Amino acid sequence: MLVKYNPNLQFDPDSFDCGHLGINKFLDKGIKEQYKKGFNHSYLYIENGNVIGYYTLQAFALTKERVFEHYNRKSIPTYIPIFRICLLGVDNNSKGKGMGKYLLSNAIKRTMKLKKFVGAVGLYVDSSPDGLRLYTGSGFAMLTPPQSSSETPMILEF
Repeated sequence: MLVKYNPNLQFDPDSFDCGHLGINKFLDKGIKEQYKKGFNHSYLYIENGNVIGYYTLQAFALTKERVFEHYNRKSIPTYIPIFRICLLGVDNNSKGKGMGKYLLSNAIKRTMKLKKFVGAVGLYVDSSPDGLRLYTGSGFAMLTPPQSSSETPMILEF
């Protein structure tokens, strides 16, 4: 079941391992603090107290220099309002079963609903090399060519 994080939510953060230390640690160390400060909202897919996958969303802005070539427009604001997926992870035991696609689809639908109330051009993510196929398959465009060892900035325009 996909649920929005709140400090009273019961789950075992130690049961989650997606193979990425930062994404794993966030469930134990960062999720509560960032929720309290309002930095982002997290959505967790939980079964029997175990996190199967999760993602985080936040409001964000890109500088026009970062996206100028993508938009190819002369008159754009200095800061481009956009939603951002900060983290998206799927437990290793659930990879290859469509959970990443489900979570991403949910994030896209959620931000498209928000766009009706808040100005934003789309959804942004810094994809790891492992995530490129997931994001490109969902319509995201790369803002820069992928590098084998670093994250690739990507955008999905609404």
